[in-house]
Amino acid sequence: MEWFNESKIWLTDNAVWLGAVSAIIAVIEIIFRPVRKLLKKRTATNPAPVGSNVIQQSPVISPEITQSPTIEVKPEIHFHAPPNPTTESTSALADHLMAKVTESEGRALRIQSLEQEKAALEKTIEDLQKRTGPKAEDALQHLEAGDPEKAKALYRELAEARAKEGEAANKEAAEFYCNLGALAFLDSTEEAMSAYAKASELDSQNANAWNRLGHLQFRIGNLTAAENSHNKVLSLGNALEDRSLVAMALGHLGVIARARGDLDTAENFHKRALTINEALNRKEGVANALGNLGNLAQMRGDLDTAEELYNRSLAINEELGRKGGMVRTLSNLGSIAQKRGDLDTAEDFNRRALTINEALGRKEGIAIALINLGRTAEARGDLDTAEDFHKRALTINEGLSDKGGMAAALGNLGNVSKARGDFDTAEALYQRTLAINEILGRKEGIAVTLANLGTLEMVRGDVQKAREFLVCARDLFVEIGIYDKVTKLDGWIADLE
Repeated sequence: MEWFNESKIWLTDNAVWLGAVSAIIAVIEIIFRPVRKLLKKRTATNPAPVGSNVIQQSPVISPEITQSPTIEVKPEIHFHAPPNPTTESTSALADHLMAKVTESEGRALRIQSLEQEKAALEKTIEDLQKRTGPKAEDALQHLEAGDPEKAKALYRELAEARAKEGEAANKEAAEFYCNLGALAFLDSTEEAMSAYAKASELDSQNANAWNRLGHLQFRIGNLTAAENSHNKVLSLGNALEDRSLVAMALGHLGVIARARGDLDTAENFHKRALTINEALNRKEGVANALGNLGNLAQMRGDLDTAEELYNRSLAINEELGRKGGMVRTLSNLGSIAQKRGDLDTAEDFNRRALTINEALGRKEGIAIALINLGRTAEARGDLDTAEDFHKRALTINEGLSDKGGMAAALGNLGNVSKARGDFDTAEALYQRTLAINEILGRKEGIAVTLANLGTLEMVRGDVQKAREFLVCARDLFVEIGIYDKVTKLDGWIADLE
């Protein structure tokens, strides 16, 4: 935009006296901090009119993280009967290998949880443990030492050999490619996707291959490809009259619809998944569906319904001992408490989530808890603590290459800078946040950031720019169906008249 380029030139030409003004603003911030705390409740819903002489905080929509419970992986089919390796040793080895994934940098992943990848890897380890012969033994020894290359070579060799035998051997070849995909994920998402794609090509009826492929396609942000893969799973489930397969596919399709901002479609998918899982008494599936429906209710501003759904999900996860599901639900309950202004309860939920994530070594979960704790500190006016939490979360998310997490941390750091009166830094952070959300196609994130840019221009006194940002944000929230924020933005836009 032309006005943006002109603004940058003006800021450069006037940098010296602007620095002096910033210093004066900082002093005023300290002097009036007690007054601002008294007014905080009022200003959360009523932004100061342009030109008001009352010192008030600008309205802020904080980027929030409401995690989607991960839909469980469909068990893989294996063709070799077991001598019975211990579950504990298999799970421990999978944990060790997956820990290396979360520590690696440069992975193009939007990591929420690696539960599905771990489940697929455990199945592959079990298959490898059953095999005999020097190649299998050597591959297992290297895998136990953290090197998957020998195991990958073994499954690639097995897969290629079976594929050469003709159509009759394609099903088994596809299973070998699925095992290769689980191992390849440790080093390369693209290599894993290639293996799963080959498996689905050899055996178009292999629901596990389509499911794994779709899951990874979603992680890298290719929503159209992911939707196609999960629709294939849905078709197979219907054709086979496998209702558990249908429920799993519906859950994934609901998560994709939510990512696109189509909340009505997402709700339809998750309700259908819930109905099937309840009929089959599949408690994990019920917990996941309830959590996903809770996320939709929270996005729409229906906090009572969201809380009820989360508590039902939490009870099931506690009964099953699913710590991953428990920690996601605790984070979401903390978000509800935050929105209600119950900061002590919000902090308690998020500290419990942080403790569990630290015990599990789940870095992506740690980052989410830190962001939520930062938002609570900011709401209390403790900007230094808030900044520390958000910076720690940003560092973790950058190490994980988790772009969604990076956007959330940057947006919240922008809120802190705006609260301090450092508007130039806030704008730079919001622009970085906006760029990431646009790349990811996250309509809600785009709308939140546009709203925050609008409120920034409100306190700067630029009515035209403020209106442009706020109207764009409002229209996106209408499109998504988040009407509580539409109402809030309507009020702010009216105050500009």
